[in-house]
Amino acid sequence: MGVIGLAAPEDNVKEAELPFTQNLSAVLSDPGRSRSEVNTFFTRHWGDSFVPPTTIPRSTLIPPISDQQFVAHQKNTGKVYKRYHATKRALAALQQPSTCGEGDSDDLPLVSTKVYDVTDGEGDIR
Repeated sequence: MGVIGLAAPEDNVKEAELPFTQNLSAVLSDPGRSRSEVNTFFTRHWGDSFVPPTTIPRSTLIPPISDQQFVAHQKNTGKVYKRYHATKRALAALQQPSTCGEGDSDDLPLVSTKVYDVTDGEGDIR
């Protein structure tokens, strides 16, 4: 627990004891902190011995695959992703009109087909 003073020392006011707790996941996922600040957070509070080793053992739940299997999976996933992305773009284009002058002809205002004579009878334009 931390102690925080609520008033000036000359006042006869008791200091309140407030618990200073902070959610560890909130500290680690704070977008305002850089990765180095998060790493130094652990070493500052628990020392250099807290830093976990970098080697991670192989998972027993995931079976090993060959390079050919990975390449085949990557090709298949890439095709599916490209098809998904094309469909997503097509749906977005249908939902909102284009801003570069292309649009549906129903959106254009009707123009009168009546021919107006702008000459003064002698062929000169008024």
